[in-house]
Amino acid sequence: MEVHKHPQLHHAPKPWKEYILECFMIFIAVSMGFIAENIRVNFEEKHLEHEYIESMIKDLRVDTANIASSIKQNDTIVKNIDSMFTYINRPVWNDTTIAVIYVYQSWYLSNTNTVNFTEQTISQLKNGMGARLIKHRAALDSIMDYDANLAYLKIQEDLYIQYELKLFDYDGRVFNAKRYAYYPTSKPLNNPGDWVDELIKYKKTKELLIENDPKVLNGYIKLVKDNHDLISTYSYMLKDANKQATRLIKFLREEYKIKE
Repeated sequence: MEVHKHPQLHHAPKPWKEYILECFMIFIAVSMGFIAENIRVNFEEKHLEHEYIESMIKDLRVDTANIASSIKQNDTIVKNIDSMFTYINRPVWNDTTIAVIYVYQSWYLSNTNTVNFTEQTISQLKNGMGARLIKHRAALDSIMDYDANLAYLKIQEDLYIQYELKLFDYDGRVFNAKRYAYYPTSKPLNNPGDWVDELIKYKKTKELLIENDPKVLNGYIKLVKDNHDLISTYSYMLKDANKQATRLIKFLREEYKIKE
């Protein structure tokens, strides 16, 4: 039986130019894939950057509203402590003097009026990858400057709270701490002047002052003055922060083309 062999096919070698063309095509395909991935990543990062800036502007708007409210309240406190000192500085504390000091501290120095800043976006920028996404260097620097200013404000805020607590403690040595026993209820009180009038009318002022030692009273007066100065400084710093926040909102909106 005859065995038939299949004829072997002989391929001629490819021209070297064809090999170069294939390598070039592979290079182009890989490069295009790399470029496409970079474009996708850059697009996503730009989108995230824009979201961060929009979130930052929202935080700043909340901050400016809260700052304005706190400034108004603290300026009112400072103004009324000034009025309080016109009575404190009198050589003799009569019934009106005692009533005014007692009521004004209760009315204006019983609560701190500090600002709870909205720091969610800044925290993300500092603790996550947010700072890397902010390509606009001037924008990132401005945001970080604002954050640094808030750190100084918090130091002043801590002093504000600390000295107010000191005043509360000292107040208990000078005035009767049973405030509600001396809170008149015969009519609604719309302002501290009404309370002063009621205390004088019902002859309660003699029961208010429980310490007449000049040294103790001097310590109390000094704490009131310290509170006045701390609140004044805090209010001044808030005004500066409000201006900075307003400028930052305008700057970010213009740089990132963000409409109202």
